Amino acid sequence: MPLSLVRRELRGYFIYFIPNGTAVDGGTVAITAWPDGVPTTNYTDWQFADIEKCVVELLQDSETFKVPSTSGGYDEDEDKWTKGRKWKCTSAKTNSLLKQLENGTASPVAAGVSQKPLGTRNCTIDGVLLIEIKAKDGTVIERTQVWARLSITTPAGGDAATSKIEFEFKQLEAALNTFLAAA
Repeated sequence: MPLSLVRRELRGYFIYFIPNGTAVDGGTVAITAWPDGVPTTNYTDWQFADIEKCVVELLQDSETFKVPSTSGGYDEDEDKWTKGRKWKCTSAKTNSLLKQLENGTASPVAAGVSQKPLGTRNCTIDGVLLIEIKAKDGTVIERTQVWARLSITTPAGGDAATSKIEFEFKQLEAALNTFLAAA
């Protein structure tokens, strides 16, 4: 079968993340219950703004074993498989979920609302992750929707330049996980 998908891609990452237990459009987000895309605000209200960089990392494992060699003796062979994926992102914009993780507060940070720093020891948030990769003209060319774990890899710094925050989403197992590549 010939390759059916051949194209040059200029990728723009649009990332949306809704935490577990969040009420959205009459339902509650859980590993078995995700909001649909109608209305679009089900996800756009949860967008991580201005993703400057997103690196996809495949989480792989391998096993090395010996196989008989045609010339006698044994050769080593390696079997590799993918266990999961991570998306490592960088942005100059933060949000209430990243501030929650950065400060260890018990709930998302809201402007003008005081919370106890390190009020929780949780340094991750699970939820539904939607990643849309758009072409230069705004057309969605890939859509990934998975259950994921959000964590901060590098908190925002403080220097003369605009600080950047680095965070990652690790894909977790879920029956509703999907990937779609557009034609």
